[in-house]
Formats: sequence, C-alpha cells, structure tokens
Amino acid sequence: MKKGALSILAVLVLSASLYGGAGEQETRSAASSKRMAISVEEISEILKTLETPYSRMKSLSYNAERKRTTVNSETEDSWSFTYRAPSDIRIEYKSPRKRIIVINKRDMWEYLPDQRVAMHTGLSEKSQAERDAVIVKVMSRVSVSGLRPGNYSHLLSQVTSSEKSGNVLTVKGDQSPPFMLKIDTARNAMLVSELYDSDGNLKLKTTCSEHRRVRKGFWMPKKIQAITSNNNQYITDLVHVSEVSIDHDFSDNMFVFKKPGNVRVIENSGKKK
Repeated sequence: MKKGALSILAVLVLSASLYGGAGEQETRSAASSKRMAISVEEISEILKTLETPYSRMKSLSYNAERKRTTVNSETEDSWSFTYRAPSDIRIEYKSPRKRIIVINKRDMWEYLPDQRVAMHTGLSEKSQAERDAVIVKVMSRVSVSGLRPGNYSHLLSQVTSSEKSGNVLTVKGDQSPPFMLKIDTARNAMLVSELYDSDGNLKLKTTCSEHRRVRKGFWMPKKIQAITSNNNQYITDLVHVSEVSIDHDFSDNMFVFKKPGNVRVIENSGKKK
C-alpha cells in the first residue's frame, strides 16, 4: 500500500496508542506474577494479525446507520463511505441531510444538494500536514470506533493477565491506565475493548458483534456499540454496517466531483464563483 493510505483509514477508529504505559521492565515483572494463558509475545502476534488485513487494503466501501444517545438527546444519521488507496474518499450522507463529500489528491468538494451549494478546497498546493488536517476533520464526522481494531502496541507492556475460554482470549492490564480486550482468535476479530484513564474512568468501550467474512481470513462486524466519555458524560453510538466491499476496483469517476448546473461554488477562501 502506498504511503498515506494507512493514516486515512486509521481515523475510522480511536487508537489505543493514545494511552501510554508504564515502564516495560516493571510491567513485564507484574505480568509474570499473574496468570497468563499465553505470553505477551503471542498476544502481540495476535494483535498484528487483527490489524494486517486493514493495512493491506486497496479499497473499502460500506453503508452505515448510526443512532447516538446522550443524556439530553438522541439522534440518527446514515451514510455511505468509499475509500481507495492512497487518498481517495467519497462520503454520501443520506440522513438527516443529504451531503456529498469527494476527496482526491487535488481537491475536496462538499456539496449540499438542497441548498445548491458546493464548497471547494484545493489540496494540491497544501503541505502534507495541512492535507491531513482537512481529511481528519471530515473523517471525524463518520469515524466508527471499533470498526478497525487499531494499534494496541503501547499497551502490551502493561499486560497483567490473559485468559482463554474456547476461541475467546481476554487480555487485561490492571495498572494505570487499565484496559481490557476480548479477541475472537478463530476469526481474528476484536470483540470488546475497554480503555480507561489513569484515574480508572472509562474513556472508550467498543463491543463488536455479528461478524461476517468479507474475504478469506478477514471478518468485519456488522454491529458496533461504542461508549465514549465527553466532559464527564457518556455518549453511546450504535452503528449498523452493511454492504461491505473490500479491494473493489473503483473507477476514477467515483472520486471526481461533477458540478451540477445552477450550483453556487464557495472557495475555502470565502470567495464565490
């Protein structure tokens, strides 16, 4: 895969690498005093196996329906997502408001059909950091925590126990910050992840279910529940994923915005055409 493809896919989920760990020597010693069904080295290999199919993707597409619940509100939205390595993206919002976003190496277009307005951002002359900032801002609206397993390498030094029941491996770290992972080792799929802050407060919990095989050795969840903490309140997302396609050969036209007639164009500078 070309450089840059992995970074775009990575924003589909929150990465466990956000949570640092204690010193390796200290935690390895702690792990040796706990019950370990398998070693930390074996856990590391399993986690790499979970991540490998995503890092090798040439393209990914799916439909998503999300119900978000907070203390004060409940909202629903839906969209289709299409990605082609290394940097082509197309997002079509279906509800609550139709919106089309197209990103390629030269341009980003955001089209609002009901307002007949298209917003354009030129990318070809931006630095890589500036391009990444634009893409991450867009992707944050449709990120699905748990869709991709993520990078847990920073947590390996904090493993204090591992247990196996049938095909389900449970890995825990009881030191600060604590965490817990449940992995289906037969399907190489993450089932549950729990990440906490240094005070033991839940920061993120994902529960993935109804996995389907999208190709040999690659299982993706159809149902994902993600609980995140925001300003001491919890946000619960329930996401249903369907129509998953891996490594389809999409045409270039999929990632080119064709401006309809009688549409007002707004440049990112604020100028109008």
